[in-house]
Amino acid sequence: MGGGSGASQPVGSVDVALAHAVRLLEREPRLAAEQASEILKAVPGHANATLLLGIAHRVSGNAAGSLEVLEMLLLEADFGVPVSLRLVHAVEARAKRGEVQTEQRPQSRA
Repeated sequence: MGGGSGASQPVGSVDVALAHAVRLLEREPRLAAEQASEILKAVPGHANATLLLGIAHRVSGNAAGSLEVLEMLLLEADFGVPVSLRLVHAVEARAKRGEVQTEQRPQSRA
């Protein structure tokens, strides 16, 4: 995945920061979210950092935050299916917690 906003930030340092955030994702997802947020302060609109932030929110249990970030990314970036799937997972997580009103249809009894 490529991604960035074209800002004049050294690519190596952004790549190193992203790699560090990915490593944090599994064991400390909140720290991964903080790392992604810091990258976005330095390089606003960086698509991979934004995606990572959405994933980190989801993994840390912040489904609402994940949904907000991934919706924004879906509208702004050309990620297509991967972001769409992450968005579905975020909505499912919110639904499980009762944060999303799910439509229930009456079952017909024959």
